[in-house]
Amino acid sequence: MRETTLAALFREIESVDDEMIVFVPQGDEVNLTTPALVLDFDESEESVPGYRYLLEVELVKDVIEVWSEWRDGQVPSPDEKLSAVLHYARNDAYQPV
Repeated sequence: MRETTLAALFREIESVDDEMIVFVPQGDEVNLTTPALVLDFDESEESVPGYRYLLEVELVKDVIEVWSEWRDGQVPSPDEKLSAVLHYARNDAYQPV
């Protein structure tokens, strides 16, 4: 298990194993300073008290990549990454342009 924030996770996302899963606190509004737990699959099988599933790291990477591709290669800001990831987590769809 690794504790971080969403901002820190987005900065280093390319070096995080695709098989890891991201959890955030239950019920809180999610922002860049939100704590995040990054767990491997085996750890995630157990209940994580006070936390809820956000997305798998592989999906986080994919969401950020698609955001950029759909915007002619623009590099998303941390806020744009967060918005795209939350949109996908809520809607199971990429954030439209």
